Amino acid sequence: MKRWLALAATTVVASAAAIALPAAAQAAPAADPVQAVKRQFKAGHGVEIHEVSRLTDKDSSLGIRLNGDLQFGSTGPVASDYALTWVLDPKTRKQLDKLSTDGESFTAAVFAPQRVVIADKRAYFSGEAYNGRLPEGKAWVRLKEKVPTPNLSSQGIDVFNPAVLKTVLKTSTGKPSAGGPQYQGVVTYAELLKARGEAALLPKLGKQFAQRTVSWRLWTDDKGLPQRLRTTETTRAGKSSEVTTTDTRYTNWGAPMSIIAPPADQVIDDKDLTFGIPDPKEALNTLSARQDD
Repeated sequence: MKRWLALAATTVVASAAAIALPAAAQAAPAADPVQAVKRQFKAGHGVEIHEVSRLTDKDSSLGIRLNGDLQFGSTGPVASDYALTWVLDPKTRKQLDKLSTDGESFTAAVFAPQRVVIADKRAYFSGEAYNGRLPEGKAWVRLKEKVPTPNLSSQGIDVFNPAVLKTVLKTSTGKPSAGGPQYQGVVTYAELLKARGEAALLPKLGKQFAQRTVSWRLWTDDKGLPQRLRTTETTRAGKSSEVTTTDTRYTNWGAPMSIIAPPADQVIDDKDLTFGIPDPKEALNTLSARQDD
């Protein structure tokens, strides 16, 4: 496995009931998803997110489930509260446990379920990996670095960024219809970076990265609000390839939310820990290097 991504399960989406109309009647135009999402940007409200992402190659797979709340401000997401669970296939789990040096299950220590709260651009972690290892009275670890976004989705397509969503919809090959349309298409990383205002990164990332594509399919309701986004990416390295599939559902748009940082007396900064924060990325990179030897 050559890279790590915050890593799909398919869901059934109910279709709108057909309504008989006079032959001369004209179908109402489909609602604009970009404007529909922007109208949701109200302080104290948000959306629930349920996501499954999976990275697979010819030998193994690694997945992650993300469930939680994303709170909005007047311009977009401002806070989040997620439950994060890793999904390892038996072969990968067995290989990772061989990395253990102290008799403790490596997967239990590094890939244990976690709760992640992001508020005021700071991330707080809690979970089984920290049980019995934090000072008395402490239950949360705060990262030193500020985080650019509270949206932890593995999706390469950010539906909460109006410019990105607008760019993606322009690549749609289907004609949307009223009553819960479905869009689909293919977008390049170059297009996504430009929409995010990060075109300056393209020369550094190289032509091959810029030409990478994301195949996507988006379902919305009759108001234009995203209900489900499914994306697929294939990365090739020589004769091998990896496929990342991410399936995200958005529910309860407009729900009241008030996500705040954990109590200060329960928080310890990562720089004050006497042990390293479990890092799945480092673990997978180590495993990959051993497999290549």
